[in-house]
Amino acid sequence: MKLILIFLSILFCSFSAQAQNQKATPLLVFSDSYVPMSWKSDEGLQGILVDVIKNTLSDVPIRFEGYPWARAQVLVKRDDADGFITIPTPARLKYVKCSDEPVINVSIGIYTYENHPRMNELLKVKSYNDLKGFLISDYVGNGWAKKKFSRLNVTWAKTIEQTYKMLINKRADVLIRNQFNFGYFSQNLKGADKISKLPTSLSDVKFHLCIRKNSKHLNLLKTFDVAMQRLRQSGKYIEILKRYNSAL
Repeated sequence: MKLILIFLSILFCSFSAQAQNQKATPLLVFSDSYVPMSWKSDEGLQGILVDVIKNTLSDVPIRFEGYPWARAQVLVKRDDADGFITIPTPARLKYVKCSDEPVINVSIGIYTYENHPRMNELLKVKSYNDLKGFLISDYVGNGWAKKKFSRLNVTWAKTIEQTYKMLINKRADVLIRNQFNFGYFSQNLKGADKISKLPTSLSDVKFHLCIRKNSKHLNLLKTFDVAMQRLRQSGKYIEILKRYNSAL
């Protein structure tokens, strides 16, 4: 009995030490399906956001984990993760502080198939509301689109790739995408040359590194800001972007 108690005590101490070591290492969480920003594959978590952090905070041991985006945000909010990379909003800024330097600037544009019969109307679109009367293709699980397009006509596909195929096959009028998402998929997508980007930019958004206000690793923000400036000046930043969009 005494030996069992000793064994359990050692086991408990081992688990406790392991938990403390994990807590001492900052945990950043990412979306596991936001291609090409971040996603999970057989090779692990990858994407632009992951590569930028690995190149700016390379001297810091960091844990990277991918989850459905809604869950990732909850993990940070309830103190189970230290931070994420996202758009600073008033709601998020209540519990995180964000870097001064953006991780990436994203332009949200409109894509349609070439020679669309209502091209003249599409060229006049300046806002999301102007897309009423057009069929938008998007994918199931895109919470941003579900909220943004709640009053618009949307056909939902199972995957991002399918949304592009729907547009190529003229089963939808438009796609709303950022330039990196389109650039990544168009590299190997048959028929991508049949998709035209309209000149209008619906919005420009900046993604920042955000760390929970009560995290022990809040100093990562200052380290990141300095390293991010150096990364851009060195030319390595554009190299990262080109891995996912050869058109840059």
